[in-house]
Amino acid sequence: MTNEKKQAIKAALKKVGKAIWSAIPWVLIWIGVTCWFSLMFILADKTEQQESQITALQSENKQLDEEVDWLRSLVKQYYQREVPDEQIQQ
Repeated sequence: MTNEKKQAIKAALKKVGKAIWSAIPWVLIWIGVTCWFSLMFILADKTEQQESQITALQSENKQLDEEVDWLRSLVKQYYQREVPDEQIQQ
């Protein structure tokens, strides 16, 4: 009788082992898909932040370009003696 119990236990363990072994690929696929979607959301958030930073930097760059152009025109006018000294000291 103990031999029959051992055989029954072995058969049950084989069934459980096969079930677990057949489930492993599905578990790994699920983990991979979950990680992939999480990564997509993280990257989308970072991209949005970078775009807002780029927009702010472009705006600042445009303002600085305008100031540089204004200063160049003042220097040019100064060397042509068209600008009073008071305006340059601002």
